[in-house]
Amino acid sequence: MINTKKTVYNTANITVSFGLKKIYGAGKKDTA
Repeated sequence: MINTKKTVYNTANITVSFGLKKIYGAGKKDTA
């Protein structure tokens, strides 16, 4: 049995982390 819920959660987690890094990086660039 494939654990779809876990896979979806992991994918969403990676996407959110990447998005936050992008936003944080952009914010840092603006402040610098």
